[in-house]
Amino acid sequence: MAIGLSAVFLLLGACTPPAFLVLPATATSTYSAGETMAARQGTQTLATPTPDMALVCSEAPALCTPEPSPSPTPTITPTATITPTPSFTPTPTLTPTPPPTSTPCPPDVLCPPTPVPTPAVLSQTENILVLGTDLREGEDMSWRTDTMFLVAVDWQQNRVGVLSFPRDLWVEVPRFDHKRLNQVDFLGEYFEYPGGGFSLLADTFSQNFGIRIDHFVRLHRSGFVDIVDALGGVDVTLDCDLWELTTVNNADGEQKYQVLYLSAGSHHFDGEQALRFTTYRYVTGDWDRARRQQVFLLALRDQMISAGTVRRIPQLWQALNKYFTTDLGILDIIKLGRLAASISTDDVRAHVIGKYETEPLVLHSGAEVLVSEGDRLYEAIRQLFDSEPIRTLAQRPQGCPTPPAWSQNYLTPTPTPTPAS
Repeated sequence: MAIGLSAVFLLLGACTPPAFLVLPATATSTYSAGETMAARQGTQTLATPTPDMALVCSEAPALCTPEPSPSPTPTITPTATITPTPSFTPTPTLTPTPPPTSTPCPPDVLCPPTPVPTPAVLSQTENILVLGTDLREGEDMSWRTDTMFLVAVDWQQNRVGVLSFPRDLWVEVPRFDHKRLNQVDFLGEYFEYPGGGFSLLADTFSQNFGIRIDHFVRLHRSGFVDIVDALGGVDVTLDCDLWELTTVNNADGEQKYQVLYLSAGSHHFDGEQALRFTTYRYVTGDWDRARRQQVFLLALRDQMISAGTVRRIPQLWQALNKYFTTDLGILDIIKLGRLAASISTDDVRAHVIGKYETEPLVLHSGAEVLVSEGDRLYEAIRQLFDSEPIRTLAQRPQGCPTPPAWSQNYLTPTPTPTPAS
């Protein structure tokens, strides 16, 4: 086996080199040809006498006893070499390698994206992402997309699915690590992602949910108000009283709460009232706000049919297209308007991704976001067309919620002081 140079240096460096041994020179003597050691030492060489063997044998007979002849050594016949039978080597048992398991990506850490398969139910639909932003006139140009729902149009089976996504959902965003879902549109626009915010949202939905986004519609707050007013308002029917709050700044810049109270029954909303109905959330939370947005969407559809708005789409397009941004063309809008007018509301299925499909996650920064509760979020996507009809979202079969404690003080009229006589 060859050893690399680095390994050789490592081995040499790990050993202490032995000290060099200095040996003494060997003492040598030189003799001339024919000279003996005895001559050099100055001694005399004596002749050796020949012994009298008869006298020796008479004095020591044992020395003259002939030695017995040695017994012949037997010839050894070589034994045949036996080839050993190879011993049985047991085949080692192979331990099966378990399939790789996905490791959840920790929060605030950049992890490689894990592709999500496309749900079969949405592979043949036309998928339109509707966005509502909180951009306000006179403020900085940053915004969050706090309203986001998918409209999946199944042209073959003449049905529509509406799925609302929570704003605080923690998702993998290409080039931006993990972010809240409501930040993606702004990031794509501000940092000039190829194709802008729409394109970044499309890549994010594909990467996290396996959903192909075909078209987009983006509405800012002021545009929403103007469109509702241009349509002459929208009628909404509530089966329960609605109590809601939001924060506003007064003229002095002081923050205070603003109350929204709507009694059960029918209401006609203008643009500002519709905006409050679809955005306030401090009492009922994000889940009920998303439910109310879908209720309003159904009411808007009913209003357009009753007012014959579908026939006026070309005129409305010219008057209102400055209030929204979309990659849909006028012919696309007309086609969708005709479908909305002809389809039964039983064939419009709707769902809000809420507490059942998500769980809270606290980041290292202390911020709280939402992640999928196991596989429930993806199961909700796969079962979109098995959801309840959209009209049932306006109903509360479990009963109306309890009014907040401060509601009685709000409804109690303030007594008018009696003028002094």
